[in-house]
Amino acid sequence: LHADVAVIELDEAYAVHFVRQVSPQASLLLNVMRDQLDRFGEIDATARMLEQVASKTTKHVVINREDPRLLAIGATLPPERVSYYGLSEKLLSLFPSDDDLHGKSISTHRHKKPSATVMLDHIDGKNAHFKFDGHTKTVSMRLDGVYNIYNAAGAAALVAAVLGKKLKPEKLFAALTEVTPAFGRGETLMINGHPCELVLVKNPSGFRLTLSSYDPAGYATAIA
Repeated sequence: LHADVAVIELDEAYAVHFVRQVSPQASLLLNVMRDQLDRFGEIDATARMLEQVASKTTKHVVINREDPRLLAIGATLPPERVSYYGLSEKLLSLFPSDDDLHGKSISTHRHKKPSATVMLDHIDGKNAHFKFDGHTKTVSMRLDGVYNIYNAAGAAALVAAVLGKKLKPEKLFAALTEVTPAFGRGETLMINGHPCELVLVKNPSGFRLTLSSYDPAGYATAIA
């Protein structure tokens, strides 16, 4: 590729094969949810795939500290090679882990969580408030869906890890305001003068978050 940087989104199963050919300098691990049991098997198997990705990463791994299975992966890495992003206490109930949804808990989640480079503090409509380097950064998101805001915290933490001292925080958080929906995932079409938003859901947690992202008043919802 005629480029200095490639940013690639991969699912867990393909990523295992990819990292055998190309060792990434940095990886971002978002969460482990039971959305593709037919392909991957149980979510512990998915976590083992992500552990392989982390082990092949040469410089830095950024991990969602709120996912207990990913937190366990972070514990296997040298501390200087891993950093975390996460949520404030008041948002934990909005973004339950798979174990939270099923009334379970695993031992790693009972321990004190590591500090987060970027923390999603609270959400006010489309305004997301992030804690970074002791300051609150407010971002007006163009993406609908609270899960997109959560992912933005991970993306920001990854950029901070890659750029290090070269990072310009204001430029980073300004860039988040420019991100627009991908085809079919949060895309808005105009039909007979009315906006029609297309939202993809794949698992119970994502479905729950999608429904909570839109005020029931004034919306007609179709589930296909």
